[in-house]
Amino acid sequence: ELGKGPGGLVTGLVTGDVALTSLALSQPGKAAPFLSVPRVGVGLKEVNLVSHVVTLSTVDVQGLDLRAVRDKQEQIDLMDLTKTPGESKPASPPAPAPKPSPKPAPKSDPAAANAPAAAAATGESPDYKITIEKIGVKGVVTFTDESVSTPPTVLKVTDLDVKVDDVTWPAIRPLNLALTMGLPGGGKFGAKGPVQIEPLDVTLAVTTRDAPIEPYRAYFPFPASFSGKFNADSQNRIRMVKGQFTALSRGNSWATNLAVKGPDDRDAPLKLERMELTGIDFGWPTHARVAKVLLRKPSNEIDRAADGSLNVQKLFIPGPKEGASGSTGPAKAKAPAPAPKPAPGGAPEPDLLKTMDLSFKEIVIEDGYIRFLDHTTTPPFSNDISKLNLSVKDLSNKRSQRAAVDLKAVIGGDSTLGVRGQLSGIGAPTYVSMATELNKFALPSANPYVDGAIAWIIRRGELTAKLE
Repeated sequence: ELGKGPGGLVTGLVTGDVALTSLALSQPGKAAPFLSVPRVGVGLKEVNLVSHVVTLSTVDVQGLDLRAVRDKQEQIDLMDLTKTPGESKPASPPAPAPKPSPKPAPKSDPAAANAPAAAAATGESPDYKITIEKIGVKGVVTFTDESVSTPPTVLKVTDLDVKVDDVTWPAIRPLNLALTMGLPGGGKFGAKGPVQIEPLDVTLAVTTRDAPIEPYRAYFPFPASFSGKFNADSQNRIRMVKGQFTALSRGNSWATNLAVKGPDDRDAPLKLERMELTGIDFGWPTHARVAKVLLRKPSNEIDRAADGSLNVQKLFIPGPKEGASGSTGPAKAKAPAPAPKPAPGGAPEPDLLKTMDLSFKEIVIEDGYIRFLDHTTTPPFSNDISKLNLSVKDLSNKRSQRAAVDLKAVIGGDSTLGVRGQLSGIGAPTYVSMATELNKFALPSANPYVDGAIAWIIRRGELTAKLE
């Protein structure tokens, strides 16, 4: 609906629906599209060309297929889309021509209140106020990373479903976000809550269910590979106030059937039935607190080789980074990494152990098992610790606070071990005060060490000891 009066456009309304089908976008010089969308639908509730108010009832994106690639030089191809041709050598802009002085319109002229006419008189583009009542996006996102592994690591997000309500521009109020998606390798992720753009203030309830760890193997800097499922529930808030970034997160997380093994291991030497972190309270940059850490049924197979090396230690020693060809051979010599830059003004980086309040109210190990095999002796020494239960309470980085330790375990099936006492906190000077009680330890089990030390072996006997 258009209407023109003596001073220009007095009525300009557009309503209806617009649809775009078979959309495909490609980067210059590349045939394969990085974005494909079968259909984009837009509902025009009201587009007012006079008042410059635009209200869209819906923006519906169905079947989105977005692809991004990070090359061996660690450059993400989609970042090139943010660059303009020749931006590395910006041309000097021409001097602006002087603007003519606008002539005031007569009071009787209705165009004096007409925004387009006023904008035309000043030579400025009119400002529009835009509202989008509902945005919906469904599709998949694929990220291919050539920089971390050969063949490349491919992470695919499936069943992406994004709903955004009440989007305004300029942003005069928070929009409402609801997001769900299938994670690489399985599992689900969801986030929901208000998002304020300016100033930044994001409050989201986040859930993660049965997220596998295996797809991210290439991002660990050591040979160990992890398996298991991760879960979490949290309430989060991120803010930027006067240039200061703050983040708050409270909730619980847990993981099940965790296992750690090396590239050539058939069985995992490190296993954990369940890990729980309850009462997480994280606030950047002030504190990180956990009410309880629970490790249920950890199982460790520790093997000491003839050269004295430990199998579990090798799992976490970083290896040489693959070359561009994917070779895992000896790494080429590189120049030493530059020293880290000092903080502005020459001040040293803050020590988080001192500046943040770190606290673990309770750390618990339930029903742990350790098997130790030592090949440095002849014959090899073997023993196990079972029914391991450990409690550590009030562990923090407060120098004046000491943690209470209580440990009970069975050694070799018959002997019992008990340890009680206190130890210093995180980052504090070392302090240990323990009372240890060992009952009926079978001495013949130590013969691989005794024989090598004194050339005698023990036929029978038990050791009981109390030490402080």
